[in-house]
Amino acid sequence: MEEFYTVKEIADILKVNKVTVQRWCKTRDLPAVKIGKSYRIERHDFEEWYTKKKGEPFQGSLKF
Repeated sequence: MEEFYTVKEIADILKVNKVTVQRWCKTRDLPAVKIGKSYRIERHDFEEWYTKKKGEPFQGSLKF
């Protein structure tokens, strides 16, 4: 089973506002699944997206 993160968790990791992450999801810049009114981001998709954006592997902790 794939591990999913909420918009708030991704916002906390990246130290950005939740609205920013929601916008990325809505515009499909950040791969996400919409469940009801909420977005969920797969861990693998987030790490891959981060690597593409930064050009280096994600080094932070994804444990909450």
